[in-house]
Amino acid sequence: MFVLFRCTTFVGVCVEFVAAVTWLSELFPDKRKRELVLGWTLAVSSLGGIFVTEMYNFIGDHRMSLPAFPIAEGFDAHATWRYALLTGLIPGLMIAVLLPFVPESSVWLERKRSGTLKRPRFGELFASGLLRTTLVATILSACAYAAAFGTLQVTVAQGVPGLPEKELKEARTQMLPLI
Repeated sequence: MFVLFRCTTFVGVCVEFVAAVTWLSELFPDKRKRELVLGWTLAVSSLGGIFVTEMYNFIGDHRMSLPAFPIAEGFDAHATWRYALLTGLIPGLMIAVLLPFVPESSVWLERKRSGTLKRPRFGELFASGLLRTTLVATILSACAYAAAFGTLQVTVAQGVPGLPEKELKEARTQMLPLI
């Protein structure tokens, strides 16, 4: 469940971020102003990760005072990660509420009116002019995905060197009925 929700969150954030950066770049026709807006947007975009980390720490400290999740017995109904995933609903709901009030960019409206706004075909990504870019972008995205979510595959012993093997063996034995 954790991997599923993390992956869907990752996809949603990536789609919205690309849409927002594109919208901002089209919204400011002046090159200098556009560069400043995009520069600041990209510079502060990582603050979201810091905010999520701090929210996770806060939730971890106060999780027992939060309502329990209705899940099967044997699982932690107050698991910090469950509450942390729910915090992703806050920006999602804000986007859903505010989206109808966001104006379309003049570039997009002009292309739509003139009829030049066409949906590209998937096969165009593999045309000779874009093939190299497509492959490099795909490989870089796969590396970023592996770096971000590949850590889920790291065992506790690899992630925390020096843990006594006896405690790990006991923890594995206790977790077997839950798997």
